[in-house]
Amino acid sequence: MSKPNWGVIKVEPQEDHHLLLEFADGSRRSYDARPLLNKPLYRPLNSIPVFMGAHVDGPTVVWTDMIDIAPETVYRDSYVYDSALI
Repeated sequence: MSKPNWGVIKVEPQEDHHLLLEFADGSRRSYDARPLLNKPLYRPLNSIPVFMGAHVDGPTVVWTDMIDIAPETVYRDSYVYDSALI
């Protein structure tokens, strides 16, 4: 069994603190970032304008030079979504 390619190639932040993600393996997944918001590092993401600044840098989702999240984490903790329903 091959290991999934966790590299994020596209991210669309949503105002409800979800990330719609596309991975290098072609999968599309949704990640709920709300559980992160109480952690000191991620508290700035409570601001919708800051959260909406999410972008891809390499294989990783980043917001600022100090705030990012590992692609394997968002892959593991996300669920597959049907983009036709969104």
